[in-house]
Amino acid sequence: MDQEQWDRLEELLYMQDLGGSLVDEILEGIKLFHKSHPQAEESDYIQWMKKFMLSLFPLQNEPLPRFYPKGSLVLVVGVNGSGKTTTIGRLAHFYREQNQKILVAPGDTFRAAAKEQLSIWAKRAQVDMVDSLSKEPSGVIYEALQKGQSGEYDLILADTAGRLDAKVELMRELEKVIRTAKKLQPEAPQEILYILDATLGQNGLDQLKAFLQVCPVTGICLTKMDGTAKGGVALRVQKELKIPILWIGLGESLHDLQPFDANQYVESLF
Repeated sequence: MDQEQWDRLEELLYMQDLGGSLVDEILEGIKLFHKSHPQAEESDYIQWMKKFMLSLFPLQNEPLPRFYPKGSLVLVVGVNGSGKTTTIGRLAHFYREQNQKILVAPGDTFRAAAKEQLSIWAKRAQVDMVDSLSKEPSGVIYEALQKGQSGEYDLILADTAGRLDAKVELMRELEKVIRTAKKLQPEAPQEILYILDATLGQNGLDQLKAFLQVCPVTGICLTKMDGTAKGGVALRVQKELKIPILWIGLGESLHDLQPFDANQYVESLF
């Protein structure tokens, strides 16, 4: 391992969008491994890196997908353009194929055509959508919970408005949505699923941290892993925030959503 090789390895790690602190930690670990295993071959170093990366996923043995008590609410949050509505359609399709009765809720009342877009996905997934006249996201979610209880639905998947930390009023609306849901169902939402665009790198991580100031994100769906995304942001999320990644989006169709597999993910980096 000469200096040129170390520099090349560092470059490759940065290209995977791992971020400075994680790259430094991996390089330090490999240097220690190198000292204690001077005869190691390239495959040994790769194996060490894979093992280290897997160690960052504390819940890698949790059985996925998660299944919830009957009538549970999954609140889908994230910034505009990350793939919230698309993900809801895919989730609805996935759970319907597990013989669950699904209701989707168009809680994004701020974005033009958001309701229409969700309606298209609901039809594709062959699931029901609550037809609320409310202009308030909290009102839509409340009606969805009511319909979910009366209609014997297994799962309610709710869209929310895309928010950034600068949009204070939208963040407050998200807090109100959660408070409203708890009035009807104290344990709701059973999941707050954050949609993380894998192409955004550090910006995506910063946006997630802004959401965490408002709502307790319980799981992550990593989207847009089919394009130029390196996906290293998943490791940074685990290292810094330890929020489990539940789903990974790999394309545009109804079927292009899979339960997250840490082993497959780490293998894909190599």
